Amino acid sequence: MSQNKKQLVVVQKIELSIPVEKTWEILKDFNGMSAWHPVVVSSKLIEGSNNQEGAVRLMSLQDGSSVTEKLLAYSDQSRSIAYGMVDGQLPVSDYVSVLTAHAAGQGSIVIWQGAFKRKDDNPAAGADDDAAKKIINAVYAIGLNGLKQRHDIQ
Repeated sequence: MSQNKKQLVVVQKIELSIPVEKTWEILKDFNGMSAWHPVVVSSKLIEGSNNQEGAVRLMSLQDGSSVTEKLLAYSDQSRSIAYGMVDGQLPVSDYVSVLTAHAAGQGSIVIWQGAFKRKDDNPAAGADDDAAKKIINAVYAIGLNGLKQRHDIQ
């Protein structure tokens, strides 16, 4: 008998010394995650135009795998970008992620949140809800730390 998959949520944030306008310039490039996320080796658009809803990117990762994601929403006004995973090796399904940049004094705060379900109805050991959350948390933490290391004022 299959277990019901529940909606899981992960939220990470990081403070940067750089102004929110500069932070947004980095984050708003849907096809530019390789400029700040250490695990993303390259990214190429395979459908649509960059930063246009419906655009699809194919990202190559350090471990040789790839992830395909579709841009769902983009707003310069709210400094947010939302995308969903179309294909990839992550143990999640129904994955939607939102990256948002907010002003914080002279600096900025980046919030990265995701909502998803575990991939399998009857998960094997290490593929349950907690494992799915742990992996997405790691993806976000590595990415946000990479953003800080590569682009923050030292």
